[in-house]
Amino acid sequence: MKGRCIAMFRKLLVKLGKEESGAILSMALIIMAAGTFIILPGLQATSSMLTISRNLENKTRAYYAAEAGIAYSVWQCRKTSTAPTDGIVSGINNMDVQLTVLKTQTLSSNAILYTVQSSTSDGLVSTAKVIVQIKQTGDQGNNIFDQAVVSLDGDIYLSGGCTIKSDDIKMIDYGDNKWTTSQSGKITTGTNSSATYRETNVFYDTGKSLSFEAAASATTGNMAYKNTASENLSTYKYISFWLYSNEPLNAGDLTFKLATGSALGGTVESISIPAVASNTGTRFKLDIGNPSTFQTLGSIGLYQVVDKGAFTCYIDNVYATNDISNGDIYANGDIILDPSAQVYGDGSATGILDIDTIGGAHLWGTQTPSAPTYETQTIDISTYYTEANIKGGTVYDSLSTAWNAADLGQITVNNTLTVNWSSYTIITGPAWVGGNCSISTDKITMGPVYVGGDLYIGGSSKVTLKGTVWVVGKLTIAGSAYIQGPYTLVADCISIEGSAQVELARGNVPFLIARGTTGAGGYAVNITGSASTSAIIYAPNGTVSITGGVGSNGYNVYGAVIGKEVRMTGSTSVKYLTGIRTMPFAPGWGLGPGPGSGGGLGGTTQITAFDYQ
Repeated sequence: MKGRCIAMFRKLLVKLGKEESGAILSMALIIMAAGTFIILPGLQATSSMLTISRNLENKTRAYYAAEAGIAYSVWQCRKTSTAPTDGIVSGINNMDVQLTVLKTQTLSSNAILYTVQSSTSDGLVSTAKVIVQIKQTGDQGNNIFDQAVVSLDGDIYLSGGCTIKSDDIKMIDYGDNKWTTSQSGKITTGTNSSATYRETNVFYDTGKSLSFEAAASATTGNMAYKNTASENLSTYKYISFWLYSNEPLNAGDLTFKLATGSALGGTVESISIPAVASNTGTRFKLDIGNPSTFQTLGSIGLYQVVDKGAFTCYIDNVYATNDISNGDIYANGDIILDPSAQVYGDGSATGILDIDTIGGAHLWGTQTPSAPTYETQTIDISTYYTEANIKGGTVYDSLSTAWNAADLGQITVNNTLTVNWSSYTIITGPAWVGGNCSISTDKITMGPVYVGGDLYIGGSSKVTLKGTVWVVGKLTIAGSAYIQGPYTLVADCISIEGSAQVELARGNVPFLIARGTTGAGGYAVNITGSASTSAIIYAPNGTVSITGGVGSNGYNVYGAVIGKEVRMTGSTSVKYLTGIRTMPFAPGWGLGPGPGSGGGLGGTTQITAFDYQ
């Protein structure tokens, strides 16, 4: 019975297959057509999304390039004290940026407002425009950040092994021992003690220079070399030396060689020497193309590319460096370097330079006594007060540790504020405190902040600022406290103690300003212990004192120091921040849309408005 049923079912399927084959084919065609209507739009949508994403990315690149053009225009104003100009800046995000001055308005006898447009296009669909107003006032004077250390009305005093420098330099050859000739009888090497033929007025000078005398019979090729003590140059960007020639040299006539092996063997890099006028000494800083190659420098040498006939040249003080600027200092007063003090840069003083070379003190750059008065830009700190002095939000008579909420919003505390709650990351908006404020907590994000008394930040506090801080009294940063944020802190006096840190990222520079004359240990700014302060220190009315040991990050101040006078003792260190001179914006942002919108430099350039199109 079961077998007969299966047979009948099979016959039925065959019959249906034969009779309905046309219907099945029609249904298949319908399904395929429907699929086409569904799949093709989906593919088209995917393609459109990819195009939109790509265009958005290109648009973003265009906006960034336009903003970079504005930064360039502001930098141009600040560095040259001239009006912004029309022009093209090439190669930003692979685009050309067109700068156009749309409007010039005279606001007063010493203030002009420029409206500048920066526009970009990738030549296809991505374009961007940034329109900005740039206000330029008065005589800009010297850039206040041009020096590592400045005393505005007093001495710079250094003692006890302290150092001022930019990035480290590594001396390779003082020029006191002759090099080995590579062309016997044709190239004669030696040393010369004549002041005419050596780099003078620098304390790393030993009183001699290297001499290289080429006879008429000398040929192109290696002139001379010196084997070195396996110096590691892998972390240095430039090779620097002083060169004098009795004959003019064209760019590329000579090259300076670095080699991994002795006698210019192994891997060799040849660095072209620029043009040199006859009978003129010139210091060069030349790029090392591949520093990582020279983890072990075996030798250095001089190579003649073009046959110059008979001539003599002199080289002095060869060193490697990382910076195109040095740790220069300037005193509207005297510069006094007691035993072991080191300045790796130029020293200029309106008075004298008293340097105890017998005790091991050195000023490694050019000395300029009786220099003209260093007139700097002034800083209008009233703007910072306005930015910080904001009342509102929840009002407390006083507030202490009973915080168990992560976000307090804006607060006004009429008397004291104490924060030592360690279990929360606390966030508050503008905070106005009428009395003293003490912070010793795990993490807190705050700003702007006004404190009517003293502000103490200690313990292991991690403070992230998001606005200007104004302190009527004393600002103390102690313990292992850590402060970060590109904003300005203004106080009557400032004390940074212990292993505290004020953080800095390049282009993201905190500004520490002391208004008063004394207070922090008798000084306007007093940095002690192993504190590492990455910021600009500015105390126009009092002394900046840096004492104790070197900071935990290898420096006590990384940035610049400007005070009425400056005193450093012990093994302390100021390291000049590369790039401060050419920063497009003043350090210490305000509350506006970005850099330059807050308190600024008097007699300078600042951005007053942005518009994106």
